[in-house]
Amino acid sequence: MRRRSLAHVPAAAGLPARSAVAPGPAAAPSATRAPWRRAAALGAVVALVAALAGCGTPDAPTPDGFVRVVEDSTSVAVPSTWVEGTPTGFYAIARQDAAGDGFAVRLLAGTRNEARTARGALNDIRDFAGIIPDTPTNMSEVERGDGREMWVWDVVYGDGAYNLVAWGLHDDELDQTVVVTLSATGTVDPELATKVRDSIDIVEVPAKG
Repeated sequence: MRRRSLAHVPAAAGLPARSAVAPGPAAAPSATRAPWRRAAALGAVVALVAALAGCGTPDAPTPDGFVRVVEDSTSVAVPSTWVEGTPTGFYAIARQDAAGDGFAVRLLAGTRNEARTARGALNDIRDFAGIIPDTPTNMSEVERGDGREMWVWDVVYGDGAYNLVAWGLHDDELDQTVVVTLSATGTVDPELATKVRDSIDIVEVPAKG
């Protein structure tokens, strides 16, 4: 079966800027979509949110089969088989499961200090998205246990064809905020999402001499 690519959906590719993410055919919900498709998409989101809103870990582990990528103050683990993509907007990290435009899952990450809070960063991403969701927007706080603020935003759109999961993490002491997004055709795999979420970290950037 031919894999459906996310390359033609700029909003799902990381929401780089408002001008680049105007809703296209893939991002606009169908007025005639079947109720069972809407219900299935909602059910998938509810299950994923339950997993994503669990407790994060302050240890920021690198799971087996993953490698850690660090750019500026953003640190996150990605599957070791993924290839480098092209960062967009404020994102400094781009990794995807296949080269070129054939990817089905993509991760983007970067520093978003203008937001000042984790939820504020996700509000920015949501406002820039240009996505008309097929299901209600799901944004909730994640318990980390290390005093850092973390929020997750999860949305299914394009008549249930695409799923975007974004995390914001803020460190008051370092005064840094990072955003990590996973976008996929269908639904983001909950196990992958959990491993990525728990790996997100903010590192101190050495002062320039």
